[in-house]
Amino acid sequence: MKLKFTAIALAAAFLVGAFGFAACAPGKDGAPGKDGINGAPGAPGKDGEDGVGIADVYIDKEGNLIVKFTDGTEKNCGKLPDVGSGYGEQFLYSEIKQNGEVTGYAVRGIGSISAADIVIPSQYNGKPVTAIGKNAFFDCDFIESVTLPDTVTDVAYGAFWGCDGLKSVGFGKNVESVGEVAFAYCTALEKFDCPEKLAYIGESAFVSCTSLVEINLNDGLEEIARSAFSGCIALEKVSVPDSVTTLGYALFQQCFNLKSVKLSESVTDIPEYCFAECSALESVQLGDRVEKIGYSAFFQLAALKTVVLPKSLKEIVSYAFYRLDTFEGVYYKGTAEEWGKIKIGKNGNEFGDGGNDWGKVYFYSETQPAAEGNFWHYVGGVPTKW
Repeated sequence: MKLKFTAIALAAAFLVGAFGFAACAPGKDGAPGKDGINGAPGAPGKDGEDGVGIADVYIDKEGNLIVKFTDGTEKNCGKLPDVGSGYGEQFLYSEIKQNGEVTGYAVRGIGSISAADIVIPSQYNGKPVTAIGKNAFFDCDFIESVTLPDTVTDVAYGAFWGCDGLKSVGFGKNVESVGEVAFAYCTALEKFDCPEKLAYIGESAFVSCTSLVEINLNDGLEEIARSAFSGCIALEKVSVPDSVTTLGYALFQQCFNLKSVKLSESVTDIPEYCFAECSALESVQLGDRVEKIGYSAFFQLAALKTVVLPKSLKEIVSYAFYRLDTFEGVYYKGTAEEWGKIKIGKNGNEFGDGGNDWGKVYFYSETQPAAEGNFWHYVGGVPTKW
């Protein structure tokens, strides 16, 4: 891949001079050509030779500066020296400073590299590479795999946004944050193995990663922001670890192939549209601390038949359970009396108006009740009606 920049051309002119070339060399004992400065052949002098100009300048795949002359010959000038611009390097870098001192570097963009499989170095200029900067590899569709070093702690906003050829990412063990839209629209990405120290996944970080089949979230992750995995249409199952305390709005919306979800025991709020339009979703396990289920959280789930709700529940917002084509009912872990104390939105909830219709609500009883009614218990870990 030939990368042509004005800065490179200027550097080329400098290097050509350094290597002892001239844009138009005069013949021996002869006058220089009339248009030699523009690279046209010089007029032959007595016993002289034609002048030679520069036809092209580019950086090859190995990062070498190549100067091509008008006579068809080429000169490999080697690696472009570091003059502060970053050109000639495989990657471009930005300084990270503390108290005026450079403590590390962030990769801020693509340099000379054009390989499909890229490995981010752990050091630059003797300092650690600690971040992948904002939009650093935006729309670099030639990249197929990325390996990050253990020195990297932050993958910033849009770092790999639109890299639609990217299939795999090897995270270093010390990544703590994946920023907003960091891997958005990476439509070939198949798997996300959460780094062991990752605490935060940003808004829309993996939105519309349409080939993403598997995500493995670490115990240590604390927050998954809104729409982080929205539109991941190939995703089939999710288990959110107990360390996660916050789930974002529309987190898994339109994950059309998502069939099962196990949520963190630490989550207290199921936000709006969290599982909306997950048309294949068959089962959801909510943690025992959930207090609120938001607007349209379980909207338009064609395959959902039942859901187990905890005793901790205090509010179910209108339309939380709406347009559930095959829905059979709620398995509630408390009693009918406790259910009656829950604030239930009167619009669009499939199990009844304001909680007064018990036909689709079943109450937990470890032993079979003597009286008839809507009761359930676990059989081999599966909710079962008495």
